[in-house]
Order: sequence, then C-alpha cells, then structure tokens
Amino acid sequence: MKLNLTKKLILFIEIIVGFVVVCGGLITFFIVQNSLQKQVYSQLQSITLLKKNSVNLYLKNGITEIEYLANKNSLIFDYINKPTTINELDLRTEFEDITNENKTLTGVSILNKNGEVLVSTNTEDEGKIYSNEDFFKKAQIQTTLQDYYFNVKTKEPAMFVASPILDSTGKFVGMVLGNISVKDINEIVTSRSGLGETGETFIINSFNMVVTDLSKETDAAFRKTIYTPETKTCLSGKEVSTVTADYHADSVVGYWSWFPELKSCVVTKIDSKEAFAPARNSALWFILVLLMLAVVVGIIGFIGGNSFIGPLKKLRDQIQKVKSGEFDVTVDINTKDEIGDMADVFNDMARNLSKYKSTVETEVTDRTMQLNEKVNDLEQTKKAVINLLEDIEKQKKLSEQQAQELEKFKLVIENTTQHVIITDPDGVVIYANAAASKITGYDNAEIIGSKPSLWGRQMPKGFYEDMWKTIGVDKKTFAGEIENKRKNGEVYIAKSIISPVLDDKNNVKFFVGLESDISKEKALEKALVKEKESVDQKVIERTQELKEERARLLASINSIPFGFIIADGSNNIIMKNTAIMDIFKFNEEKNISFTDVVKFFGTTFNFEHKVEQCSRDKKVCELNDILVGSKIYRGIIAPIIVSEEDTSIGYIFLLEDITEAKVMERSKDEFFAVASHELRTPLTAIRGNSSMILDMYKDKIKSKDVTEMLVDINDASKRLIGIVNDFLDVSRLEQGKIEIKNTEFGISSTINKVIKSVKEGADTKNITLNYKKTKEVKVFTDEDKVEQILFNLIGNAIKFTPAGDVSIETKVSGNFVKISVTDTGSGISAKNEALLFRKFQPAGEQILARDVTKSTGLGLYI
Repeated sequence: MKLNLTKKLILFIEIIVGFVVVCGGLITFFIVQNSLQKQVYSQLQSITLLKKNSVNLYLKNGITEIEYLANKNSLIFDYINKPTTINELDLRTEFEDITNENKTLTGVSILNKNGEVLVSTNTEDEGKIYSNEDFFKKAQIQTTLQDYYFNVKTKEPAMFVASPILDSTGKFVGMVLGNISVKDINEIVTSRSGLGETGETFIINSFNMVVTDLSKETDAAFRKTIYTPETKTCLSGKEVSTVTADYHADSVVGYWSWFPELKSCVVTKIDSKEAFAPARNSALWFILVLLMLAVVVGIIGFIGGNSFIGPLKKLRDQIQKVKSGEFDVTVDINTKDEIGDMADVFNDMARNLSKYKSTVETEVTDRTMQLNEKVNDLEQTKKAVINLLEDIEKQKKLSEQQAQELEKFKLVIENTTQHVIITDPDGVVIYANAAASKITGYDNAEIIGSKPSLWGRQMPKGFYEDMWKTIGVDKKTFAGEIENKRKNGEVYIAKSIISPVLDDKNNVKFFVGLESDISKEKALEKALVKEKESVDQKVIERTQELKEERARLLASINSIPFGFIIADGSNNIIMKNTAIMDIFKFNEEKNISFTDVVKFFGTTFNFEHKVEQCSRDKKVCELNDILVGSKIYRGIIAPIIVSEEDTSIGYIFLLEDITEAKVMERSKDEFFAVASHELRTPLTAIRGNSSMILDMYKDKIKSKDVTEMLVDINDASKRLIGIVNDFLDVSRLEQGKIEIKNTEFGISSTINKVIKSVKEGADTKNITLNYKKTKEVKVFTDEDKVEQILFNLIGNAIKFTPAGDVSIETKVSGNFVKISVTDTGSGISAKNEALLFRKFQPAGEQILARDVTKSTGLGLYI
C-alpha cells in the first residue's frame, strides 16, 4: 500500500512517540520493581527475624523450665538418688501440672544415668532406653535441644529438650527430658501475618525435609523434600534473597535464613505476581498517559503536515503532465521558502523543454532517412556473418564434446583408488593422480618431474632390468608385485601394471603405470596361514580332549546301575552301557539296534509307538510296571531337544529291573495287612475290657493304685490303637493306595463333630475351644480325610497349649474354604519349623522329649 507524505510524517511521529512510550514504561517498571524488590526483601527479612525470635522465645520458655527441674527441683534429685522414698505418682502429678501451665511442654520424663526412663507423663515411655542416642551423650554435659524428628508412633513431627542432673560434685546422675509442642511452633512459623494472600513461611531441616506445614500441600511435614540452590546455600549457614521458582514451580520472591538453634533453614516467600503488582500498575498508568500524548501529537502532526505538503502536491501534479509529454505548463506557488524556489526552477525547465522538443523532432526526421539507407547494407552483411557463425558453432560443439570426454576420463583417473602415473619415454613423471600422493606420501609437486625411483629402489637390480626390457625394448605390458617405500619410510607391497603407449610409427610416446597397495592383503594372507596352522593344532588337541571326554562319559554311563541307551532321530543307537546289555542278555561286542529293543518288549509293550509319542510331545515319558516274561521293568524316555522351537534330535532311554522291589512291596502290603488284624484285635479287646471295668466296677475297686493302673492301661491301649492306625495310614499313603471319596457335606458340621470328640481333652487342661459358627457352607471333597486332618491339627493345638484357648475359624476365598486353627501355646522355634512335616519327628524344643507330649511325629506327616 502506497503512503503519502502526510501519512508518512504522522507514522514517523507516532513511531517515535511509541518508542518513547515503550522505553519509558519499561524503565518505569524496572525502577519501581527494583525498589519494590528491595522493600519486599526487607519485609521478608523482618518477618523471618520476628518468627525466629518468637520460636526462640517459645523454646527458651520450655528450656528454662527443664533446666529448673534438672537443677533446682529437690523432689527429682531425691528420686534419682533414692527412688524408693519418692512416690512416682506425685512426680507424674507435678509434671502434669507443669505441662498444663507451660504450654511449650507436652510431656516431662526422668532418665537415670543409664538412659532408662524412670518416670514420665506418658507411662508407655517408662522403661525405654535412650543410652545409644546422640542427644543422651550430649545432654550429660549441657542442656541439649534435639532436632526435629518424625515420631513413628504419633505419625507427627516431634522435638524435645534434655538437661543433665548433677550431684554436688558435678557428677552426672540422671537427666530431665521435656517434649516440645511442635504444633505451636508450626503455628508461629506458618502464620501469614504481613505476607498477603500468597505469602508463607516454612522450615527445612538439614536433610532437605520440610518439617512444618505448606500452604499448597497439606500434611507435607516429613513427607516432602526440597532441593534448590537457595536451600543448599542456606543450610550451609548463609542467607539468600532472590526471585526464583518455589516447590510448585511458581515464581516467588523469597528469603532463606539459617536458624542455628534448630539447625534448619527458615524460608519466607511471596508470589512474584502479588509482590510486583504495584510496579505493573505504575507502568500501565505511565504507558496510558504517554499513549494519550501520542494521540494529541498525531492530530497536531496531521494539521501541520497538510499545510506543509499542499504546495508539494501542486508541484507533483504539474510534473505528471510533463511526464506525459505536455511541456506548456506552469506552477502557481507563491511561498517564500524552498518549495517556492523549486516551483520557479520547474517553470524555467518546462519552457526550455518545449523549445528543445521542436528542434529534436526536425533532427529525428533527417536521422531516420540516413538510418534506412544503412539498414539495407547491414542486411547483406548479416547473411554473410550468419553463415560464418554456423560454421563456428559446429566446431565449438565438437570441441565441447571432446572436452567433456576428456573431463570424464580425468574424473575417473583422479577418483580411482589406484595409484596412476604417466611418464615420458625417459621415465620422468608428467602426470600423477591423487591416489599416487595418498599411497606414496609425496605431494603432487614432489612427484611431477621426478622418477618412480623416488618411492622405489626396494627390489633387486635384476628386477628393474627385466621390467625396463619388457616395457622399453619388447614394448609389452609389465605386471607383478613390487616393494616400494613411502615418504615416512614405511615399506609397502604394491601390485604394479606398466604399459607403453606407442605412436603410429611404433615408437614409445609415454608410459602409463598403475599400482594398488596390497600390503594389508599380504599381511592377512600370512595371518591366515598362521591361523590355519594354529587351528589345525587346536583341532588335534580338541579331538584328543573329545576322545578323553567320551571315555569318561562311557565310564560314567557304564557305572549307572540301570540300562542306558542314547539314540538319534532315526532310531540309530549311538551309545549304550553294560547294564542294558545284561538286561537284554546280549554279548558286549554285539551292535544293538532299535529292532532288538522292540523285540525285547514284544507284544506286551509297544516301544516304537511310545518313542514317537514322547518325541512328538517333547516331554519325558515314564514307563511303569512293564512285564517282560517273569520280570517287571520301569523305564524313562527323555527326548533330546536343542531349543523350544526345534524338533527332537534323538532320545535317552533308561530301563530298570524292579522285580525285587515289587516283591518287597507285596511283602510289605502283606505285613501291614497282618499287622492291622493281629495288632488291632488284641488292642481293641484291651481297650474295651479296661473301659468296661472302669465304667462298671470303679466303685467296687477300693485300691486307688489299681484304679490308676486300669486308667493307664485304657489310655495306653487308646494310644497304641492310634499309633497302629497312623502306621497303616502312612503305609497306604506311601504306596499311593489312599482312595479319595469326594462327597458334598457341610464344613461347619464336620468341625463341630471334631470339636465334640476332642472337648474332653480340652476340658481336662481347662482350655477353651472357640468356634464362631457361620452360615453353613457346602464343600465337595473327602469328608473322612478332612475330619482326620482337623482332628490332628486341633489335637496338636490342645496337646501343646498348657493354658489359654484354641480358636477355629473358616473363611470363604473364591471357590475354596480356608480353615485356620490358632492356639495360645508357646509355638515352634524357627530352627525346628523345617521338621514340621517329617515322619517320626516331633518339632518340640527337645527333639527326644516324646514322653512329655506322647507324640509319634506322624500326625502332621499324614
């Protein structure tokens, strides 16, 4: 958009005024802000000092009270020296009166010289030992104020003061400990008097932990840490005043002051927005006034601009007419200034241009006629020149093509990694590419004008004579390996090709030489030869190791007491031991095959099918009770798998003759069947007859000793029957002959049934059986087994509980019912917990003390 002079003048004035407004506003803002910042720092410092003095005064009140009790209170001194003569209740009452009067203290305690709390307003603290605490060691010499700490019991910050009790000789005999009301200190510190709406004060201890409340985070005490450069400086004992980001990343003006009494840092801050609000308001008012001034200046500039620019507009209009070819114009401006002078000059110029126009028109006509004549001559010359230019253009294109081809050739030679040189017939280098300098180490300026002997002369004299004969006399290409020497003295091996370039008369015009540095390839070739020799040696050594390893493996396999076979994926047996040959009754020399193994099992067991199944499923298969003739065998087929994704590459087959073990097992079954009948029958008779005598003839038996013997006989028979039953259960369990008969029944009814059966034994020991009856829950399992387990668990609880109670509780958890049995007995030591479920192993403190509990150690095992 085009602007006239009036608008430009006004815009220029407004820009100047705007610049003044912005600069003035910023300067005003920074001046006011700087002044305010100093004022805020002073205010924050005063508030911090006031709060520190208030806290010190508050602490001094409590410290003075504790020191008085430690030094002046005769009742406490007498109690420390003669505790039996003073009533502790009187001391507690006096301490409670002190805490009621002195709001600084929330509790008072007396400690003896060993650090034990003797008397305290909080009776739960009595008996505690503080001898290992740092404050106890310091307070033996002088009154010590303990730093802020987090009381795990109350879940709140805490602080206390300790003062020593000294006897007449100055010897330490005890200590008075006072708990400081941290809540009141928190209120003194966090009160926002004089800090506006966003200001706050808080304390950070030497571990960068906030120990008082924060306005922006509730319950921050001993839960939030603040790591800032200002905090670090403050905790080193210095003061800091600055504008920075607070713990919530808000800009604040803050004052950090070291508080030596608490070994902490007191932070007083206020948000920057609130602190610098007056500075912003002052700057805004200043800018508003300047903007109003800018408007007034703009109006004045508009009026003045029109009066100044009016004559210039007239002059511009007349100039436009002259531009369009109208020279009979004049400007009517009568001002007595530079613009008037310009108008006069313009009028004179217009008159002169009008006269000149007439003269020029006449000369142009004459000149045009002369030019027409010359044009005809030029047309003839033009045709001749065009023909000449066409010939030149053709020659130029041909030269450009040749130059391009030459440039391509040069680029190829310059960018090849091979060393390329061109010499004259005498062997003097007239061209060398970049690779020549890179390989030899000589600059291009050093190579040009020299002979290749500059980097050569490393081969025998005869080598060079043969080379020159080939390229110079025979005029053939020479190819071979040659040793050269770089500028830095390093010798390298190069593959060299030198060809003579002949003219049309078969004379050598120049030589072209190409070289490739093959030093690394030669070194690698030597290394490979050496490595091959090393590998051959390692193969020989490893072969010997494998032979030794195979011998050890064969010895280990042959030492296995059962048959062992390793077969590959095609069922070719690649390893066997002597035990398998004995089982198959084969000669040691026989080459056993897969077919031999299949024939051994015959039709009684499909060995081939089982191998295929185990390999396909990639899992170990156990083969139990395989009958072959009169023998019984047990086997294992284990597929050999390299990784989860791969198929089986073979398998291991183990075979064990268990005929004798089966005979022993059968004999054991027969023994326990006989024992069940032969032992339980007489024991049942003894138990029944002794119970009958005690029930029917107890009143007729006059001898107390006889009665006790009958009771012992009856109890022993019951115990023996229980032991026999346990033995039989253990035997059945170990043989896997326990049958689980699942039925649906109510768990509460079963528990009540067990409680009823053991209640007599519990009443004898005055043990209470607690079972909170709940809504009946139906379960699906073997009721007899559940009853047996509960009987053992509850019986054990009664047996090992000298006094107290045994509680049974049921709780539904998902699709299961959890039953817990809890007693008040002494429990089991950690070292004996591992013995809980071992056979014949009671888990008491004395392993052999079975006469105390009459335990066989089978209950929990079953």
